[in-house]
Amino acid sequence: MKTYEGLLKNKSEREWNGTMLYSFQLEGQNIWFRTGQKGITLDEGTPIRFKANETNKQVDLESMEKLDAAPAPTKQTSATENTSTTREDYWTNRERLDSVRTARADAARIVCAALAHDHLPHASNTPKGKRLDLLVGYVKEIAEELISYEEK
Repeated sequence: MKTYEGLLKNKSEREWNGTMLYSFQLEGQNIWFRTGQKGITLDEGTPIRFKANETNKQVDLESMEKLDAAPAPTKQTSATENTSTTREDYWTNRERLDSVRTARADAARIVCAALAHDHLPHASNTPKGKRLDLLVGYVKEIAEELISYEEK
């Protein structure tokens, strides 16, 4: 977990699969921080400090605190940070990531079912050390097909 601080801006809420999800940005950063199903009651412009997961930017709400003075302006320093500037960009990227994850999970289930019924060519004749590589290859191929099919 990484500690962030700044002025609260751009509070957002969005319905996804029948559930309201909340997020916000800090002034001077193009990162959307997620709070899940719990919104925050602080007003925009409030100086705050909190901890969040560095990968998915999920906020630890118990660590969030209101600061007395505004912190120094922050800059986005990493090229790998999310550079989307609108809520719609964030949710579009999020839905794409969820779609990829779902395709991978579905592909793994398909490969497991095919393996259980001896429908994978060469799987039983392959040495144990190479079998995992073969199965992972099948999962990747099927996942790519599912993703490309979904995009059509």
